[in-house]
Amino acid sequence: MSNQKSIIGCGYIPLEMQAVCLKTNMNTNLGDIVYKIITAPYERVFVRKNLFDLTPKECKRMAVDVVDEYTGLTYAVEYEPANLVHPTSESKTDQPGDCLLYTSDAADE
Repeated sequence: MSNQKSIIGCGYIPLEMQAVCLKTNMNTNLGDIVYKIITAPYERVFVRKNLFDLTPKECKRMAVDVVDEYTGLTYAVEYEPANLVHPTSESKTDQPGDCLLYTSDAADE
């Protein structure tokens, strides 16, 4: 039995992370606000364009899809666990609506 919990529904702040609008498939810069994660982490190819290099470079990165609650647009964002918005200490139960984080306790034993 796996000890990993879902991060779907958790908040995510994409600090300095590459993002792609899923509607237009264009790179975008997201603000430093909390977005809601709507998918589990998956592998995605991001295209990085350098101003001085004419050939775009493809990079495989872990990503999550997030939704902007104000516009309703969804974005694929590079996933970095440190950017998760951690739940408060009083919400450490498995009740619906709580934000559960991945744990590695079972893997360490």
